[in-house]
This record gives sequence, C-alpha cells and structure tokens, in this order.
Amino acid sequence: MTPNNPESDAVKPPNVNRIAVWLRATGVAAATLLVLSWLLGLIIWLPLYSGLFGFIVAGLIAGGISFRFARPLRPAATGGILVAAAALAFINSTSSLYWEFHHVANRAGRYGGFDKLRIKAAREGRPRAEFFERATSTFRQKLAEQHAPGGLFGYAQWCFNSGELRLEIDDASDVVTVPHRGWAWAVRTAAGFVLTLLGIWFSFEALRSPSPVSNTIGLDEEYEEID
Repeated sequence: MTPNNPESDAVKPPNVNRIAVWLRATGVAAATLLVLSWLLGLIIWLPLYSGLFGFIVAGLIAGGISFRFARPLRPAATGGILVAAAALAFINSTSSLYWEFHHVANRAGRYGGFDKLRIKAAREGRPRAEFFERATSTFRQKLAEQHAPGGLFGYAQWCFNSGELRLEIDDASDVVTVPHRGWAWAVRTAAGFVLTLLGIWFSFEALRSPSPVSNTIGLDEEYEEID
C-alpha cells in the first residue's frame, strides 16, 4: 500500500485561473449553504439559542466540501479568504432568514385560537391544508400592511420592533409571536452570521499555506518521544 504523500497535493496546476477557481469553490459552498439554510431557519428557535450551533456547523460543512475545489489556490491571501467567507456567510444569513420567515408564516394557523376553525373545516370535509394556506396568506398580508413592504424585509422589521401580531380570521383570533424579539433577535441574527463566517474560515484557513498541513508523521521523518 502506497503511503499518502502530502507534497503531491502542493503541486499547483500551471496557469491556474484563480478567479475561476474561487468562483467554483464559493459556488459549491453557496449551494451547500442554501440547502442547509432550510434546516437552520427551523432549528433557530431551539431553547437557549442552541440553534446557533448549527450555523458554525453549516459553515464547516460547506467550507469542507468546497475546500477540495479551492486547493489549487494555495497559497491564498488572508484577505481573499475573509472576503469569500463573509460573502458566503451573508448568503447563508439571508437564506436562513427567508426560511425562518417561511416557517413562522406557515405556523400561523396552528395557534390555539384557531382550533374551532380547523375543526369546522374538518366537519365540512375540507382539507386542513386549505385553512393553513389561508392563515399563512392572511399573516403575510397583515405583515405587509403593518411593516411595508412585507416579505423578508417586513418580517425583519416586525421581529425587531415587536415580534407580536394579532391575526383575525372569521370569528377567531390569536397572537402570532416569535421567541426572539427586539435586540435579542438582532444580536442572534448577527451571531449566526459571525458563526457561519468562522466555520468557513476554519475550513479555508489552511489555504494560506503553500503546502498541505498534516498532523501525521511521514515514514522517513524523525520524531521525539514524550514521557
């Protein structure tokens, strides 16, 4: 069996198009983060802000996958790595916020105040999904009325300002809320960005070295025993 030779990984192809390599590597990382952001928008509400742990994990996963595409860039400048990590963290934060808003809107019809409307729909033989879609649509419309232009921007304003919205459907009503509101929401969102950036940085940091970094000792290398 032939032992791994780290030096073989250090040989760069001639005339590497660094821009193309960066675009390919960051594109792979961005695609990975876009997939993971659906889950991040869901687990962000875990108790004690533990959902934030998923952001650094997502950064490590995306960075680890795309690192293989970025290896020809060795040695890469620290500034370039930071710019790429910041851009990817911004993409992840925006996408995860979109899915966070999506999940909150889709749960609008599940509050206890609308139990009788759900029961009524079941008795009339109408699918429950029909009522949930109506509740989601009503929530989005109400959000746009109170926090123009609605959508993701309106959701961000709502979370920062109050995080509470009374929703009325027919003769039923309830207050839609989010656990993180005001400055807590803002700081939590910023922390998600920073943690994603750190995860990507930890994955890409080895690109600064002109040769692969290894924690193993070669067969012909000297070693020292420590008592």
